[in-house]
Amino acid sequence: TEQIEVVTDVRGKHLTVKKEFLKVDSVVGEKLVYETVSPTFTLPITAKKIFRIQAKLQDVTAEARHDSVTLRGTIHKQIYFVDEGDLVRHAREDIPFTKTIDIPGARPGMEVMFRAKVTVENAELIDAPSHKLSQTMVIEAFVKVTETLQIDVVVDVRGKNIKVRKKLLKVESVVVDVLQTETLRAVVKLPVQAQKVFEIVGKIADLETEVRHGQVLVKGVLHKQLFFVDPANLLRHAFEDVPFRFVKTAPGAQPGMNALARVRIIGEIKHKIVDRQGMKIEQTALLEVFVKVTRTVQLEVVVDVKKEFPEYPEPQHPEHPPYHPPHHSPHVDDDEPVS
Repeated sequence: TEQIEVVTDVRGKHLTVKKEFLKVDSVVGEKLVYETVSPTFTLPITAKKIFRIQAKLQDVTAEARHDSVTLRGTIHKQIYFVDEGDLVRHAREDIPFTKTIDIPGARPGMEVMFRAKVTVENAELIDAPSHKLSQTMVIEAFVKVTETLQIDVVVDVRGKNIKVRKKLLKVESVVVDVLQTETLRAVVKLPVQAQKVFEIVGKIADLETEVRHGQVLVKGVLHKQLFFVDPANLLRHAFEDVPFRFVKTAPGAQPGMNALARVRIIGEIKHKIVDRQGMKIEQTALLEVFVKVTRTVQLEVVVDVKKEFPEYPEPQHPEHPPYHPPHHSPHVDDDEPVS
C-alpha cells in the first residue's frame, strides 16, 4: 500500500481546474502487535509428558473505539499427553483474550481489517508426572483502521505560467457498502442419543462473492462442532457443515467489479433437542453479513502545483563603452568687434 498526498483544490484567477469525484477508503492507522499469554492448565488425569499441543484462534472480532481497537477472541487448544499407563490422552482448553491496540484517530464505526494467529512457544509439565501444565503462547495481530471518504481530487490545472506535477494513481473507489443480519437454521441428526447439548462451536469457511447487476451473491459454509452428553454421561462430539447463500441488494454494483465480504457469528448458536429420542438437534445462528463493492479506478492526479515566473534577460554592460567627445557651443567675446 502506497500513501501519497493529492491536491483537492486549487484557487486563483484565470485558472481552469478539473476534478474527479472518488469514494475511497482512507487509512487512519495500522499496527502489528504481539501479546504473550502464559496460563497454567490442570489436566484431567496425571501426565508423564506432553505429546503435542495444537492451538488456533477462534471467534476473533475487532472493534474500533476512540483512538484504539479492541481485539477479542478465544485461543482454542487441543492437548495430547501421555498418562502413567503410556496411553495417549486428549484434553481441550479455551482461553478467552482481549487486547487493546492504540490507533490514534480511530473512532467507533470505522472499518477494521485484521489478521491474527497464535504460536505455542513452550509447554511443559510442572514437576512431572503431574496434573499441572505450564504454557507460553504468543498472539500476533495486525490491525488496520480505515474510513470511507468522498473527495474531489484535482486531475488537471491550466493557467498562465502554471506547472503541474502528476502521478498515476490506481485506487479502489467504493461503490456501495451493505451491512445486514441473516438467520441460519439447521437440524442435525446425531450418531447417538443426546441427553443434553454441552456446547456448539461455529466458524465461517469457504467464503465467496459474485457481483451481479445491483446485487452481490455471498456464499460459504457454517462449520459447527457439537459437544453433547450421551445417556452414559460421556461427552460426545459431532460436526456439521451448513452451506449458506445470501443475495444482497447493492445499488450501483455491476459484473466485473470487486467485492469484499465478511460474515461473522453474532453471539452463541442457539440449540434445542427436537425429537423424543434425542437424536436431532435444531440450531439457530445469527450472522452479520458485510459486503463492500468497489471498482478499480486508474487516473492521473495532481500532487503539486507551482507558478513559474518567466526569466527576463539581464541588461548587457560592455567592458569598453565607445568614447563620445563633449559637445562645445560657439563662444562669442563681447570685446571682439563683429565684422
